[in-house]
Amino acid sequence: MKNFIPKSITIIFLLFLASFSFGQKSNNNIADSVEIKKHSPRLASYFSIAIPGMGQAYNKKYWKIPVIYAGFGTLIYFADKNNNYYQQYKTAYNYRIDNDTTTVDSYPWASEESLLNQKDYWRRNRDLCYIGVFALYILNIIDASVDANFYDYDISDDLSLRVEPMLVNPKSVIFASSTNNYPIGIRCTIRF
Repeated sequence: MKNFIPKSITIIFLLFLASFSFGQKSNNNIADSVEIKKHSPRLASYFSIAIPGMGQAYNKKYWKIPVIYAGFGTLIYFADKNNNYYQQYKTAYNYRIDNDTTTVDSYPWASEESLLNQKDYWRRNRDLCYIGVFALYILNIIDASVDANFYDYDISDDLSLRVEPMLVNPKSVIFASSTNNYPIGIRCTIRF
């Protein structure tokens, strides 16, 4: 009985060890577990919605980020400049029409109509700059989404267009003449 316990422990140990040892490893499990990460247009759009230019960074198009911020900076600068002119002409026009002789506007040589026209002109330009900022924001999102859609797009090396002259069989032409002249044509072949 004394010899039975060590032999049984040895047999159990060998069975336990044998269950975890393999002669060959199959690569099927590895291939199944590897997941190909696809570039997400939705994620690129969300990044661009949160922070303009972040979708372009996600797409690894870093050169577009300064272009986007230069556009925003330019439009905001001109919106602010136009707003300052608008406020000046608006104040001058309001001083002119208040019928108070103690208030004097900054443009005494201008008529009421010209002050009103200038006020409307600068307000319209300011509003167009704000619309431009909004349009640039939307274009930033669209650019990130479209660029993410084409991120994984594969163009083969055999993309070609071949143009060559061709002789057309006169029997196959609908309005074939009775002469045996072969008309000349052009054949375009596209490979992709």
